[in-house]
Amino acid sequence: MSGEPLEHVPRDLGPFPISDPVRDALAKLRHRSGVATARPEIDADRVRDVEIGVVFRFPNDLLALYAADVPFLRDRYELILSRVVAHTGVLHARAARGDLIGLGVQDEHCHICVDKNSHRDDATRLSFYDDQAQSLYAVPLGRWLAEVAVALPETPGDAPPFSPELSRVLPGGSPGTRVRHKVFGEGKVYVEIGDGPTRKVKVDFPKVGLKLLQARFLEYLDE
Repeated sequence: MSGEPLEHVPRDLGPFPISDPVRDALAKLRHRSGVATARPEIDADRVRDVEIGVVFRFPNDLLALYAADVPFLRDRYELILSRVVAHTGVLHARAARGDLIGLGVQDEHCHICVDKNSHRDDATRLSFYDDQAQSLYAVPLGRWLAEVAVALPETPGDAPPFSPELSRVLPGGSPGTRVRHKVFGEGKVYVEIGDGPTRKVKVDFPKVGLKLLQARFLEYLDE
């Protein structure tokens, strides 16, 4: 990738704001795909790694798309976070502009992208690049998702509210023991190192990220 390395500023863990059109469309898509009851979350470390790889900080609406984890979007359009770097490489190999980030594919020659130089969290737009015609057009993300939702069979009842969250997956899938530090507040244990009076604990604090601390300075809340 061209450009300077991305200086990644950690985001706060937990719910994050998204635009109403994207929220409504993703709620409907999840409802019609049968995944509306699954927790809509995305791992902060995976997001960081992909963002550094493509030198681009995702707007919240795009994070919500990946947190929604809609099978139809994954299977039909390959809208998968772990595929972004590969999609972007293919896109640039086919003579696309260097400021386009590949997100997925609409068909063999049409790539779903985002222009990293023109977006806002409250109005994220998808770009569609045709590598045969070398043409490009843009559509608001919320509008495109709403059009996709129409193609899926309706499901009885109202779609449950959609509120995506940024989380951190701990080793082994463990939710982590809750602890409290007098400066950093509450957090969850990521890993413990050593034992006895010198035991250290790496803790994930929502506001400040991972910190390595001596266990004796922590109050264990789940014991």
